[in-house]
Amino acid sequence: MNRISVSALESSKRVAFNMVCNTTAHFLSAVIAFVITPFLIARIGLEAYGFYPISSEVVAFFGLFTGIVNSTASRYVTVEDARGNHVDANKYFSTVFFTNLLLCGILLIPMGLFVAFVDRILSVPTGFAGELRVFFALILASVLVNALSSAFGSAYMISNRIDLRSGQELIAVLLKAAVLFGLLGGGFSSSIVSVGIAILVSSVAGAIIQFLMCRRLAPELSLSIRRVSRAHARRVLTSGVWYTFDRFGAFLMTGALLLVCNVVFEADGVGLYSVALTASRFLCGVLFVLAGVFLPITAKRFARGEDELLRRGIVRNQKITGYLAAVGVAVGIGFCDEFFTLWLAERDPVLRLLTVLSILPAVAVACALPIVDLGMVMNRMRRLSLLFAASGLFTLAAIIFIACFTPAGVIGVAVASCASQMVWYAVLVPLFAGRILKTGAWQFYLPVLRCLAACALSVGLIFTVKAVAPVDDWTTLIVIGAVSAIVSLSVSFLCVFGRPKFKI
Repeated sequence: MNRISVSALESSKRVAFNMVCNTTAHFLSAVIAFVITPFLIARIGLEAYGFYPISSEVVAFFGLFTGIVNSTASRYVTVEDARGNHVDANKYFSTVFFTNLLLCGILLIPMGLFVAFVDRILSVPTGFAGELRVFFALILASVLVNALSSAFGSAYMISNRIDLRSGQELIAVLLKAAVLFGLLGGGFSSSIVSVGIAILVSSVAGAIIQFLMCRRLAPELSLSIRRVSRAHARRVLTSGVWYTFDRFGAFLMTGALLLVCNVVFEADGVGLYSVALTASRFLCGVLFVLAGVFLPITAKRFARGEDELLRRGIVRNQKITGYLAAVGVAVGIGFCDEFFTLWLAERDPVLRLLTVLSILPAVAVACALPIVDLGMVMNRMRRLSLLFAASGLFTLAAIIFIACFTPAGVIGVAVASCASQMVWYAVLVPLFAGRILKTGAWQFYLPVLRCLAACALSVGLIFTVKAVAPVDDWTTLIVIGAVSAIVSLSVSFLCVFGRPKFKI
């Protein structure tokens, strides 16, 4: 076996291990969220709970600004380290940290204004403004903590130890849950402020762990203000701006929905939609984690000029993430009605439809994420990001029009978001892959079509199973759901990868 084959085998083993660790950590996080959500709704009320997911979108909005620095920072540090340019790697490392420090100081002004006038920006129930100001102040403090610690996360990519990053995230989730149960369950509070405290505590703990892991995994990286370079800052900011435009487009297509619903439909409407987004948030979180597993290998192949391995790796990554998304979406669509009935004692056809519309684009998103990461690694995000931002603005305008001038209500908003995401991720992003890799785009469309077909077939099988064995309690849901998931995994594997070839 030649050196390239051995290297590829070792990389595949590391990717597989990282994927298992990430999936396990995210699954455990989802179980914790599953337990916490009804607990939070019972303790703080549905109206107050509606501001919890809204806070995630506020974090995403301010994250657009910190993302200008942080989105491509790990890419530059990892590429230079892979090329053996440790001096440049350290310059990028120090430049990113101190630029973040300056940026966080600047962001204190708009963040402070948002906290001060939150009751004028959002639709806030009477007498709830003071409590909400404290909550958002804690949430935005966690944004600053995450931004300042992000430079140390480069160590996970350099060492290709994404499994350790998963462990860090799991510890943070467990700590957040412990603080929440301690404050709300212990009778000390029934306020949403407790949620903000728990999030800030978990962010600080995650930052400390990330710093310690950086010193262990990449001791060659060290901070020094003397290494701050304008040239290196210019490169990071230039590429980061375009990646931020890409995230801005994604925010307009998805994240802005809750803010629009809050303003137009008041707190009650956003509370229902927040619950409906539970499945899509979990699945998209898994997909981003899985796509991140492939990023270190993609960066190193690009740095070494391994063009053919790079192209084949992107197609393989599309298949893997799309395959898992197809099964997840199928199970989510097939059992959403039974799940909400048992979880929240709520059998609402609107809730079911909103859940389906929010989760459906996940298959296309999964197949697109490896391509978007490739564009970031190759520093070829400008055109894609501008087009995505323009598409996001068009989608937001359509959503506002639907919400304000049609009787479609929150369902119309969800339909517009679903359609725009499907067009963007399933149609336009594969074209971008063909362009930057200078090859035919058809090979990047094929995984998308296969994964969508696998999802549709799996949904049909799940409804067939439910017709034979109705689900009316948790035990039946777990058993039937597990059997359906196994069957869907098998059927989807054949659809996406074809018949396996065994060597004897």
